[in-house]
Amino acid sequence: MNGPARSKRTGRAVCGLTQPVRAGKDGAVVAALYAVVDLGAFAQRTVATVRFGDNGRAELFDGAGACLAHPDEARILAPDAALDRLAWGPALRDGAGSLVRFDEAGTHRVAAVRAVPASSWLVASTADLDEIAAPAAQVRDRILATSAAALAAALAVVWLVAAGIARPLRRTAAILEAVARGDLAQQPRREGGRELEAMNGALACALAGMRDALGAEHVHVEHRAQVLGRGLGPEAQLAAVARVVDHGVDAPEAGEHGLD
Repeated sequence: MNGPARSKRTGRAVCGLTQPVRAGKDGAVVAALYAVVDLGAFAQRTVATVRFGDNGRAELFDGAGACLAHPDEARILAPDAALDRLAWGPALRDGAGSLVRFDEAGTHRVAAVRAVPASSWLVASTADLDEIAAPAAQVRDRILATSAAALAAALAVVWLVAAGIARPLRRTAAILEAVARGDLAQQPRREGGRELEAMNGALACALAGMRDALGAEHVHVEHRAQVLGRGLGPEAQLAAVARVVDHGVDAPEAGEHGLD
């Protein structure tokens, strides 16, 4: 390839390509093919079709660092578009394949360079760093949103479970406080899950047993009082009932009160 230059006839950026023609067993050069390539047209068919987001682009440089292809044709062979004149060029020229971050027109960008096989050309690509990172940021935001939703759902489940346990426990505590005050008419509900249902069922059975026992004792006391106060006046009968309740006095045998 001949060095790039400006056409004296058109003023456009061009370069010459030469290919030897060989023949014979010894491979002697018998002719040469020569062509002139319009670098502007070449760029429109190659690097101009490559886009990275809204502002990403590809560029082509020769071994001397001259810009051979650029989406903006005015940059081709422009002195300020040479690789060594670019903010990221010197750092990448000797280390093709690495990445360099740089600022351009107030935006953060990243550049990479690859060598073209079997030539001294270099292909460079530059892109807006925020555009490149946008998909990763979207994935991060979605992960955060999903995690927040999962956490909220977990907290809601915990709150519902805690509320489902706390309400039956508060009602059971209220029943026990009422029983401590002597109110045996309470009826525990069977609610709150298997364990709480079993506890409330046992409490209901205990209260029923206490009511039955105290009801039988009440009948027994009335009978004893009636026997003890048989044949007595109203005041003496009240005194007999008090004696039975306070001291558990047994009913007297017949004739104890002077009765036959």
